[in-house]
Amino acid sequence: MWLRIAIQKKGRIGERSLDLFKKIWWKIHIDDRTLSCKIPELQIELLLMRDDDIPWFVEKGVCDLWIVGSDLIQETHTNVTIVRKLWFGKCRFSIAIPGDSTIHTLSDLQGKTFATSFPNILQSFLDTQHLQGTIITMSGSVEIAPSMKMADAIADIVSSGNTLIQNGLKEFHTISDFEAVLIQHTTVFDDEKKNLLGKLLMRIDAIIEAKKYKYIVMNIPKTSLSTFTELLWGIDGPTISPLTNEQMLSFATVISEEKFWENIEKLKALGASGILILPIEKMIF
Repeated sequence: MWLRIAIQKKGRIGERSLDLFKKIWWKIHIDDRTLSCKIPELQIELLLMRDDDIPWFVEKGVCDLWIVGSDLIQETHTNVTIVRKLWFGKCRFSIAIPGDSTIHTLSDLQGKTFATSFPNILQSFLDTQHLQGTIITMSGSVEIAPSMKMADAIADIVSSGNTLIQNGLKEFHTISDFEAVLIQHTTVFDDEKKNLLGKLLMRIDAIIEAKKYKYIVMNIPKTSLSTFTELLWGIDGPTISPLTNEQMLSFATVISEEKFWENIEKLKALGASGILILPIEKMIF
């Protein structure tokens, strides 16, 4: 028995999905003509598909799992279960308006015309805000609609915002945040597939958790050891090693990146030197 997982053949989420599985199993080799790839050690088969085709295959039970942006789930109302948020493909769905627009508040959107590729998400937002508007559905290039006098505003996926700026638009209001997710069809797995899924999730979790942490190494004054230990108490505590300079110690710890940067000024003031910040590829608790 194999666990079949559908991923997008092209696009940013497809590329990041492949990167994820290459970290899980380094022998993966895929080129432009590849439509499927097997990971024998985990009894997993990857199916590379057009993103428009994936929901149908999952709904019919041809695929067991699916990696896609959560925006597509919300737009299509596909009947699936989110198994894991995958920590990549983060973006937001926002309303954007021309730089010289007279729209200043949400109430100013009343009666306006919107261009979007996600009419259902936009309509749900307008309903929640008790607003009326005309929605023009476009398959892409919605940013051009205001300059062509087709719409007063757009509602689209935004990552960096550079595309909006290039088209004379500015972000006005964020409707929702999205990211890549691992989806399971609502069909209940048998014990064998549950076991395969468990092995896969352990490896995915190891990669996701590693992104939250850094391996920190620094030289510290011996007299300040207790203070450094308190500030940077990581997973199971730090590793302490002597240095040639008897007044100093080598201090190493695995700690969340957020916590490290919160304390960086204190560390330097206390005499930390030679600070190394190293990435962690995988972390299993």
